[in-house]
Amino acid sequence: MLFTAGGFLSSFAQEITRQDIIQISGYAYANDSSLAKLPYVKVLIKGTGRGTFTDESGFFSIAILKSDTLSFSTLGYAPRTYYLKKDDWNKGELTTAILMDPISYELDAVTVRGLTVEAFRREFLALQLPDDAYSPNALIDVNELGMPAPDLSPGFSPGISLSPTELLQRVPFIQKALRRKRARDISEDPDVSIPEMK
Repeated sequence: MLFTAGGFLSSFAQEITRQDIIQISGYAYANDSSLAKLPYVKVLIKGTGRGTFTDESGFFSIAILKSDTLSFSTLGYAPRTYYLKKDDWNKGELTTAILMDPISYELDAVTVRGLTVEAFRREFLALQLPDDAYSPNALIDVNELGMPAPDLSPGFSPGISLSPTELLQRVPFIQKALRRKRARDISEDPDVSIPEMK
């Protein structure tokens, strides 16, 4: 049975010849007045897990079968499909330009309001941090906060809203202090019994 399956796969693989494969190369462009070359566009052969990406200059190159369909997709542009015309089947290599239509999404407006100094003080004190929570030598690594860096370019309206309390609770040494405080509160609570570890 195994020999038969192997023989079938071997004969199927032999059916694909060099004439069936075409090297297709080209650039992905924005289909607008800029005609900008688009970097990092995903180029997939439909129905397979095979594909590539355009490079920094929008260039791609991939070997496909004559019957394959290519799918192009990237953020901010409508997906695009490409298939070979029968006139191009006899060529071993083909160069093309893929024009991708920009799409935009309209999001609801977000209003961000800051806190007054007094409101911030109330929020901060509501954290109820233990006295040993702060270490003067502790440095905050922005990457540990698990948040993207804010875009401060003119006209930018952020799509997330965080209160100062939520932001402070993401700081690693404050998270550790809050966990220690919770553990201490639980261990001091007479109504909670903690089983002993053996």
